[in-house]
Amino acid sequence: MSSTNWDDVVDNVVTVLERNWGQKHGKRGIGLKKISVPTAGDPKLAEFFGMLLGDGYLSEYFVEICGNAKFDQNYLTQYVPKLVFDLFRLSGALRIQDNTMRLRFYSKRMSKWIAETFGLSYGKKIYSLSRIPNAFFTDAVIPSACIRGCIDTDGGIYRFHDRVGIAFFNENKLLLEDVARGLEKLGFSPYFTKGKEVWLLKKRDVLLYLSQIGTSNFKNVVRVLEWQRSGRFPLLSEVSEFIRKDINVNLPYVMMGPWSSGYEVPGEILALTNVTLTS
Repeated sequence: MSSTNWDDVVDNVVTVLERNWGQKHGKRGIGLKKISVPTAGDPKLAEFFGMLLGDGYLSEYFVEICGNAKFDQNYLTQYVPKLVFDLFRLSGALRIQDNTMRLRFYSKRMSKWIAETFGLSYGKKIYSLSRIPNAFFTDAVIPSACIRGCIDTDGGIYRFHDRVGIAFFNENKLLLEDVARGLEKLGFSPYFTKGKEVWLLKKRDVLLYLSQIGTSNFKNVVRVLEWQRSGRFPLLSEVSEFIRKDINVNLPYVMMGPWSSGYEVPGEILALTNVTLTS
């Protein structure tokens, strides 16, 4: 994925829709667009499917990925549109309502292909109890990409008391179990809290996740970079303080050294990632 920064908006978001655009225009003119059919086993497709499971919506006429209008701006105006265009050759449309940013891809063919390929039902995922397909668990790359999509949309990296943790939140217990199973297969030790959350809290697990799975959401990237630099993990509310125009990273971002002195990186992760420590 090409480098990105906070202020640019990719060409693949073709328009920003006015409020109540869908109600005003109905279903006219959608569903007839030609699309490219993604290749089975493409990690980009697995990541997009994870986004859809995390905070997406599938209707008969469009596919939607949602996020916070402030903190997920870069993710929904740059990374996700580029990913979907690479997969389906389809551009999206943005709509901001209150604090929610909605990125929609209007195509009946795309919706039908996703529903048939992954066995999804139209409508809210909690009612259809959508799950990660078993075929995604055949190697390490595909479940890693899918889990990254899930956590980047319906989870994230947080301060958890005196430590840093990675979490996935969802009302669908079966999906939570699938994410936990995928993490276990990849060598992590996840655990449930409150029945609606899956967390990684061990230092080894957090660093291994960042070095092997990574994140495509810029709000996570800037905080990880500051964590590496200073040893302190910023709060989400502090993200704007660390967003600079000169930050230029490839996405998905995976953690590489150096780390600030005083934060110990486990030896097995050093061996896997060639992370070096500052003296």
